[in-house]
Amino acid sequence: MRRFGALLALAYAAILFAGCGGGGIQEGMSTEKAATPSGQPAGFQEMMEANAKKMQLKGARPKNPPAGKAAP
Repeated sequence: MRRFGALLALAYAAILFAGCGGGGIQEGMSTEKAATPSGQPAGFQEMMEANAKKMQLKGARPKNPPAGKAAP
């Protein structure tokens, strides 16, 4: 049983060092797409703005008072 455990540990270590055939996490920069400066996918900002309009409360007071009226 002790030999089997040692053999199993060596096999596991060999698999980790070998990298299982070149799979796994690759080093270096991604080759998929060029990243945007903000890091968000294309079209994400427009989608957030469209959803923000849907989430506004109906009948809520505006954050900024209308022009021409002074705050009390």
